[in-house]
Amino acid sequence: MNNAILMQNLSKVLPNNAVYNLDKKLENLSEDKLNTLMIYKFKNPTLCLILSIFLGGWGVDRFYIGDIKMGLIKLIAPIIITIISILFIFIIGETLGGGLALILFLAYFIFVIVDIFRSFKECKELNYQAFLNIIR
Repeated sequence: MNNAILMQNLSKVLPNNAVYNLDKKLENLSEDKLNTLMIYKFKNPTLCLILSIFLGGWGVDRFYIGDIKMGLIKLIAPIIITIISILFIFIIGETLGGGLALILFLAYFIFVIVDIFRSFKECKELNYQAFLNIIR
């Protein structure tokens, strides 16, 4: 009974390819490891996705999954892009500088959109690594 509940809970937080052999891995585990899996707090991929959609531009999703380096990059990048854009506009001129600034902001926007899917996938992968560490 516990294995079925545990398997259902784990299927929500682990990558899809890891769920297929999950029942075989859980059958051979000791009671201690099963209890550890029951109480372990895995990162919630759905929460990570929501954070990524609404606050991903500031790196909150990356801080949630523990990727401090990428979180800081996503936090500092808009500030640097804004400063560079202002310099472009003053040095090069409004037309060309504004165009270059727009290109920088579009590139950052595309990066944030792509990172929405990457952070969701990475959250599940980190959960899988934690799962493997527990069952060893």
